Amino acid sequence: MIQPRIEVDVYTKDLARGQGPAISIYIDEYEILKFDCFGPDLGHYHVSLGNNLNTFSERFALPAVSRAKQLEWVCFELQKNLAARLSMLPGTRFRGISIQADALTATVKKIDQAVRKHLQEAAAQPT
Repeated sequence: MIQPRIEVDVYTKDLARGQGPAISIYIDEYEILKFDCFGPDLGHYHVSLGNNLNTFSERFALPAVSRAKQLEWVCFELQKNLAARLSMLPGTRFRGISIQADALTATVKKIDQAVRKHLQEAAAQPT
């Protein structure tokens, strides 16, 4: 949890179209951002911009670099731009949410540590 009303989920995806760490951001149980760090040419993120929250209307490419570098980009994006992303959500339900800077910094650090641990464990697995 970043703070009340804002949750984070860090997990692993293993899909036909890509595999690797994923990070989802929820506000009031609505998934508003999802980052899929699948590595070069496969990494992407989703943004809920439409009126139907939990339905991703937009998908954007992550930089075509390693999963670890994509993670760095995601952490930067969350740290620097999460508040701006909240202001772009439809309606007024989320616009009054103020991000607690210290809580966000601590959560981004935990995300970074969890995903790096996953990447190290995955690299140690025999292929």
